[in-house]
Amino acid sequence: MREVERELLELRVRLERLERRVRQLAGEEPEVPPPTPGVLPDPRHLIAWLRAQGLIREPTPEERQLAAEWEALP
Repeated sequence: MREVERELLELRVRLERLERRVRQLAGEEPEVPPPTPGVLPDPRHLIAWLRAQGLIREPTPEERQLAAEWEALP
C-alpha cells in the first residue's frame, strides 16, 4: 500500500507542475526567472521560483494547522 500512496503523491506533484506550466503558457501566471548566482534573491521571488520549478508546494490545511500548533508551543 505504501508504494501506491507514494505513486499517488508523485502523480499529484506532476499534475500540479503540469497545471502550473499550462497557466504560465496561457499567460495566467507569470514565469519567474531563475535566481542569479552570487546574489541573494528576495525571499518572495525565491519561493515563487521554487514553486514554478515544482520543488515546493502550498501547504495543505492539515500542514497549516500543525504549523500553527508548533508555533504556539512555548
